[in-house]
This record gives sequence, C-alpha cells and structure tokens, in this order.
Amino acid sequence: MPFEKRIKGIVVKEPGVIEIKDDIILSEINDYEVLCRNLVGALCTGTDLSIISGKNRDVCYPTILGHESVGRVVAIGKKVRSYKVGDIVTSPRILNAIDSDYHSNWGGLCEYGIASDYKKMLADGYKGCLEMYYCNQVVPEQIDIGDAVMSITWSETCAYLDRIGLRQNERVLLLGSGAVALSFALMLQLGKIRVCIVGSRRYQARFATLDEAEYIDYSDYQAMEKLRASNKSSFDCIIDAVGDRKTTENCLELLKENGKLCLYGLKDGKLYEYFRQLRFADHFYVYDESYSVKHAYKKVFGMIQEKQLCSEQWFDKIYELSDIRKALEDLENRKAMKVLFRFPSE
Repeated sequence: MPFEKRIKGIVVKEPGVIEIKDDIILSEINDYEVLCRNLVGALCTGTDLSIISGKNRDVCYPTILGHESVGRVVAIGKKVRSYKVGDIVTSPRILNAIDSDYHSNWGGLCEYGIASDYKKMLADGYKGCLEMYYCNQVVPEQIDIGDAVMSITWSETCAYLDRIGLRQNERVLLLGSGAVALSFALMLQLGKIRVCIVGSRRYQARFATLDEAEYIDYSDYQAMEKLRASNKSSFDCIIDAVGDRKTTENCLELLKENGKLCLYGLKDGKLYEYFRQLRFADHFYVYDESYSVKHAYKKVFGMIQEKQLCSEQWFDKIYELSDIRKALEDLENRKAMKVLFRFPSE
C-alpha cells in the first residue's frame, strides 16, 4: 500500500541523551501486516531504562525507544485475516529500515507502528520463527486503554510464572518493588501462592491491596536479619525482579533444597552462568528470564474483565510524548512507578 512517511518518536541518541525526532522512517506494510496509529505507550523500567542509561550492551545507538504501546489499526495488508480496521492491538513496532538513520529493538514509542498476522502466516505455511509476533494481540473492546498497555507487562509476568510452574500455597520470596514486582505479586496472589516481598519503603503502599503478603523494607537491617534468621531453607522459589546480584545471592540460604531461583531481572549472561555454577553446590534450579506470551494474553484479558487487574495501581498520570524528560525525572525521584504516554492525535 502507498504509505511511507516520516513519523515522530522517542530516540535515544546515545546513553543519557534523549530526543524527540520527526524523521523516523515508517516502511510500507507487507501482505501480512497492519498499520497502527499508536494511542498510548509506556516506559519499561527494565529494558527501556537500561537502554537510556547505556547498560544494555545489545543496543546500537541512536535507537528508537519502547516496546510497550497500543495502537488502532488504520490499514491492513491484503492477506490479513485476524485484524480489521479499528481494532486495538498491543505492541506495534518500528523495526530497522534499510535506509533509516536509527536502530530499533522494537520501536514502540512512535506515532505509528506495525503488527503482524502471525495466525494467517502460520496457516499459509510460514516456516520461520513467529515468537516475536505473539505480542500482537487484539484487545477486547471493553478493556480500558491503560489496562490494554499494562496487559503487555502482565502477560510477560503471567507467562513467566506459567513457565516456572508454582503450586498453590507454595512460598515465594519476591525481590523488588517496581512495576514488574507488583505485577508478579498480584499474579502470585491470584494463584493462591504465598509471597514475601523485599522492596523499597517508597513503594510499599502500592502493595497494600495484597491481603496476605508480607512486605519487608530492604533498608531495615533488623527486619532483614529477622527474615534470614527465621526463614532458612523455607522458600520454594525466589524471584529476582530487580536485577541485583548481591541481594539475590544473600537470599540463597532462604531457598529450599531443589527450590527454584528465577532470574527475571538479571539479564546478564555472565551473572546467569555464575548462578548456574552455584546450583551444583547448593542444589537448586535456575531459570533465566525467557518465556513465551503466546497463551498468556487470553488469560490476562480475562483477569482484566473480571476486575482482578487494574492499571491505576501502576500509573499516576498520563504524560505527553514531549514530556519524556519530566517522566524520567519522576521515575528517578520515585514520584512514579511507571509512566504512560499519550500520542498526539492527527
């Protein structure tokens, strides 16, 4: 279709330097793709902040930021069957164009994005890997737009918990108190799994809706010592949702023999290998951060419709795209747990 233009989006020029650019190339969609006008997007406090800070070694700069966005379908390829114009779709993307000045890991924080009809591709005999397209899902009409964008994070944590296979009444030590940790905590509670959270006092109030969860301020020395003294070898699982090696290592004594150490926040191959080596001495299982969201979205949409999940617990306000620096400042100063951007309408 004849749609190729320059669009606006958030670009990390180099570590620490963020710009709003209006010359990002939007390529023509192919037969299996749909074009989406993005409505809202969110900053991932893990991947996006690591790209901004320069800690993500897999990134080439300048790069288009973001992978958490929701858009409305405005045009479809001729072989598309799973989407129609007007549908709301999760995670539209802008990938690297051949003649583009910008790299992209996903490129979600742009005015427009592209989604793929992986179901039709599969039906037509496509033999390549479709995993990256499973995040493109049609959002049920009655779901709020804030809940729609949070469904991306919720589906990731839901898929991860499905992978590690916890059972009711098992005990989990959850390390972290950010947006991902809150997602894990709520999912664990819905699964009737007992959870103890080690996190920041600043975010403790956001976990107040968890009826039976224990919350420990990591800076409270006496509380941490009491946790270690009274819970040796008592947790079935430890989930790292913060990415701090020292904190995780210091809690290993609390893990049962043959327990599960889940390194969701430690996205460093060397650290993962370090903990894999430890397991042979201490007899526990190590899980990296990988998962598949293929079946998670349906479950999450059901939870939203049942009022079990609500994005208001994560978002305090909506920012304009031009407010990216203010949004980052609020995150840094702990005035926001997660930030939501509204894209300008045409």
